[in-house]
Amino acid sequence: KEDHHHHHPHHRRHDGPKRKGIRAALLSSGVVDGATIWKARLLSSVSVIQFGGVATAAINCMSPQGPGCCDFNKSERMANVLTSLPYAAIGLHSIRRRRTAAGKLWGASMLGVCGASITFHVSSGKWRDLGRKLDYWMIAVSSGLLTRALYPGLPPAATAATMALTPFKPFLVSAGNAMAMESKFLQRSLQDPDLRGAQKLHSAACMAGMALFALEDASIPHVPLVHATWHCLSALGTAMVNHVLADAEQLHPELTLDALGDGGNGRGRQRQQQQEGVDGWQQRDQQQQQARRPVKEFDVAPLGLQN
Repeated sequence: KEDHHHHHPHHRRHDGPKRKGIRAALLSSGVVDGATIWKARLLSSVSVIQFGGVATAAINCMSPQGPGCCDFNKSERMANVLTSLPYAAIGLHSIRRRRTAAGKLWGASMLGVCGASITFHVSSGKWRDLGRKLDYWMIAVSSGLLTRALYPGLPPAATAATMALTPFKPFLVSAGNAMAMESKFLQRSLQDPDLRGAQKLHSAACMAGMALFALEDASIPHVPLVHATWHCLSALGTAMVNHVLADAEQLHPELTLDALGDGGNGRGRQRQQQQEGVDGWQQRDQQQQQARRPVKEFDVAPLGLQN
């Protein structure tokens, strides 16, 4: 122990001069100079600050705080309210055209997205922060219901988990569900040529919308009507999702409301089959299936996007 205590200060006394000697040798040899050392220190500090800024921005985006960066005047506020209405049109269309309970529920959630967006853009003062959170929350909930409609085999616990996470990390929930939807849309468009036109238009609208979303956060000075334009692109991309929803209904006809309703009348179907004969029943069943086959959601042929 005595030997350890005796030599430890001796080594510490030589650490300082040794480091100074290395630094002096580098300076004298011209490898580095005093200005370079200070530049390196400054750049290191800036890098730390930038990393902290990026991390803070990501956290703020996942958990929205503050009034947001839009609605700078009455004209922009009105434009943002009017361009929220297409979400309601998409919702009504989906409620009318979707053939599964999950698809219709997603359509109903789009009405909520429209209402939350309008609430956010008309709010002010102390209600502004709550309106922005409501907007993010409703988008996250709707994205979870869309994933549920596209992936019928998804465990209910997974959907419940995303709903529970929504109040805390709505952006994260929306991003995860969006990735699942994009994956399904791309996969099915590669397998079915009829979906390619809608998928291309959807992807183009989403990429342009994301660019405007980033521009809105970073624009100095402010660029007018960026948020309203983003609303239009977002609505266009969301409307195209009905194509892949219709495709999912064709892949899983047993989950449609028509099929579930017919399943409850199995005994009646058997009696009717016995009365009409097998051939007559099969012909009638084919006619019913042909009548249930959904037509195209939107005609994108004039845009030349099929191939």
